[in-house]
This record gives sequence, C-alpha cells and structure tokens, in this order.
Amino acid sequence: MPHQDQISCDIGNPHVQLLQDRFALSLIGELSSVGRDSPPPSPQETLQPPEREEVTTRFLRAMRDFLHAPDTVKTYRVRPPEFTRRRDFTLPVLAITLLSDHAKAAQNRLTDLLYRGVFGDTTISPTVSAFFQARTKVQSKLFHDWADLAVNFFYANYPENGFATTWHDRYLFGADCSILNLPDNPNTRAHFSVHHNQLPGDGTVQAQASFLYDLLNDFPVHAALGKKQAEKQFLLNDHAPYLNAKVVSVCDMGYADSGVISGLSALPGDFIIRVPPQHSFKVVESFANSPATDEIVTLSVSCRQKALVSTRQWPEQVTVRLVKVVLPSGEDEILMTSLLDKDTYPAADIAWVYFRRWGAETAFNRFKHQLEAECFSSGKVPNIEQDFHAMEFLQVLETILNKVQDSATRAVSKCKQNKYEYHVKRAGAYPWLTANLPKLFLGKLPSLSQHLETYLTQLRRQTSPIRPNRQFPRPKLTPTQRLNFQLYSKKRT
Repeated sequence: MPHQDQISCDIGNPHVQLLQDRFALSLIGELSSVGRDSPPPSPQETLQPPEREEVTTRFLRAMRDFLHAPDTVKTYRVRPPEFTRRRDFTLPVLAITLLSDHAKAAQNRLTDLLYRGVFGDTTISPTVSAFFQARTKVQSKLFHDWADLAVNFFYANYPENGFATTWHDRYLFGADCSILNLPDNPNTRAHFSVHHNQLPGDGTVQAQASFLYDLLNDFPVHAALGKKQAEKQFLLNDHAPYLNAKVVSVCDMGYADSGVISGLSALPGDFIIRVPPQHSFKVVESFANSPATDEIVTLSVSCRQKALVSTRQWPEQVTVRLVKVVLPSGEDEILMTSLLDKDTYPAADIAWVYFRRWGAETAFNRFKHQLEAECFSSGKVPNIEQDFHAMEFLQVLETILNKVQDSATRAVSKCKQNKYEYHVKRAGAYPWLTANLPKLFLGKLPSLSQHLETYLTQLRRQTSPIRPNRQFPRPKLTPTQRLNFQLYSKKRT
C-alpha cells in the first residue's frame, strides 16, 4: 500500500491518498533549501527519486518479457506448428502490428510499420494477405491475459512505491456497460446480437462490452465482450473474481437488483449502488418518502431472484445502509451501500465516491472515440475479439506506463502554484504511445531505457489543465451537427 509519508489531499474527500502531494511537498522543500545567490533548480530537475523511472522500466520489461517468452508462443498459438518457422510475422511483430493504428487500412498500417523498421532491413512490406493469415494463428486471449498481467503488476508494485491512489486504503472499482456496433455478416449475427427498431430492415449487429474500472487509478481492471444482456450478468459472472476485500464496487441504477445486492454481499468486498427512489424496493421507497437521510435497513430478496440466490447460496436478507443525497437540481439521489459504519464512512464520503463513478463513463468515451474501438479491422469473430482485447490492453498500458509522469506533472503544477492542476492529456498520449510501440517492444533491450526516456520526453509536452466543476448547457443540434460531432469533434476531446 502507499507509503506512510504520503499526505491526504483535499480534492473533495480528505481520505484520498495522492502521490502528487508528496511530490509537491518534496519539491517545495528542495526549492526552499536553495541558497539565495544560486538559481533554483527546475521542477523537472528536482523530480528524480530513484523509483521514478525504475518502477516504469520494470513494468515495461515485464510486458516485453511476456511478449517474447517462448511459453507465450506455445500458450497462445492456435495450433502447435504455428510460429515455428522464421517469418515476417513472429508473434511479437504480429502483436505490435495489431496494436498499432488498428482503425487504419491494413496496407497503410503495414507501410507505416515498415518505415519504423518493424520488418527489419527489407524495403517491401508484407502483404495484407500475409497479415490476415498470420493473425488467424494467435488467440485473442493473448491480449486479455497481457492486460491481466499489467494490472497484476500495477497492484503488486506501484502501491509500495507510492504511485497508487486509494480511498480509506481501498480501491474503487466501477462497473459499466456499453453497446458496440459490429460488422454485419452471418458469423457476427450468430455469435452476437441483432438490434431491431421500428423501421423495417435486417437490424444492426451489436455486442455488449463491460468494464470493471479502477476509478481512482483510471484504467480497466477487467473487460468482457458478449451478447447484449443484463448488465448484472457481466458483473456477477465475469468481474466477480476481481472484487476482493480491498475493493469497493460502485454501480449505477442498472445494477439496482436484489440478486446483485445479495451476490455482492456474499463477496469479500463492499459496494455502493444508486437505486431509484420509486418502483424499486419497499424499504427504499419508505426511506425516500421519509425525512431520514442516513439509515440502516434490512433488504429481502425479491421472489423473482430467490431461485438464483438459492442456487448460488447467497443470503436472502442483506443489511444495507441508505444515504439520501440532494443534487444541485434539487432531486434526491438514493445510494445503497454495505459500508455500515457511519463514523468511518460519513454520508458525504459515500456521495463523493459515487460521483467518482463517472470515470467509467469517460473511459468508454476514450475507448470508443479516441481508440476508435468500433472501427474493427475485420468482420471475423476471432478478429473482432482480438481488436477489442488489444484496445483493452492499450488502455491499460497507456495509464500504467504514464502513471509516474502524470503524477510528476500534477506535482510540478502544484509547485508552480498554477491556477489549475495539470495532467497528461490522454488524447495526445495515445498517438505517442502507438508511435513508440515498435521501439519499446521490438527494439534492442540495451536501448530500452533510451527509448523509454524519449517517449516520456514527448509525453511531458502532452499536458492539459484540470478545470473542476465545469458545466456547459447542451446546445440543441441538428441531426447533421450530431453526426459531425460523433464522427469528428468527439475524437479530439
């Protein structure tokens, strides 16, 4: 967990431990110790603790080692003979090709990688046919497990170096789902879902993506893709193994179900769920209509959920706490939580935590627009799954690789006493990361530190201010303006 010398930062909740405050204090201390006649060092010069680059380098080495390990080839190839002969597309080269600009036309992508030296000294890029044949040889599970490895490395190493953010010494995981439009062909129609509306036609092929998102450290802990279904199915079936005693799950009204509440109460962690004040649970309706603002009640499982609860041996009655929050609009928001200790977890803290759930929404915005996740490079089901999990890994990689630099950027802005706190701009970080993937993962190992420093140097210029509590009235747009916003403007934010 984070070091004891970290202090709390008042950004709306005093229990959130943030690294940049420790950096800011150390910077101010160093600046104040400089003699009057000597020029003060720049903030970047003072930010050189040994762990600053060391943990990032170890993370990158671990990701490289996994990609180049002989066991990785044996585990994730589709058939045993694959990747045994010397080809242009070795497994590492193929993986980086799949991660690089997947929304581009395949030939343009291969040409760009040729100019970056991915295919060696040759002057001719591999054919598109060779690329698509090569990608059939590797399982999509490669990127899913690679992302798991990155997540496990973060929680095993970054907290002890003081680079993980927690709330009451616990992690906040937000669950959320989003719909992805897929290429339309018989295979995708059979494997995923087909959405119909009031207009005649064959419908649109869609899949449902679910993220379990670390709200304070800003990356997906786990991602799943499947047919359209109730959001709770992903939470209880796919994400449940990640909800340990160190985790507080934060969910919106889509998860306000007695079966979900019973299932989460059977897990080691805790939960905070927004529930509708009407047409939900009798105890909630009674609480919503009463003057009480913080009350502990007993919730019974509904008749429709008793079969599920009995099958999985979950409790049929759960003791929960209801918290009433008055929103700026005057509307009452009802939050249900298993955090029963009112002294340790005041109502204001519960409200603050649920407000942080919005990070899962913005994560899907980046996933679908900045990473262009719906621009699948192929219509085949295995290739769609490859692209999805490749983008999942890229989102995890970007956050963890930039974590130390982002903390330093925030600390420097505080040290300079800027009007706003600055952070690494995601919209600028992704292009730099994809441009540097070949050097970071395929370059010679002795040059790794140099390539990493080059990437971080570029990253230091990709900063933007954090303007808290910004709100703008939504303008009424014509259909053409809405389409233009979704296709072009939203990608630049």
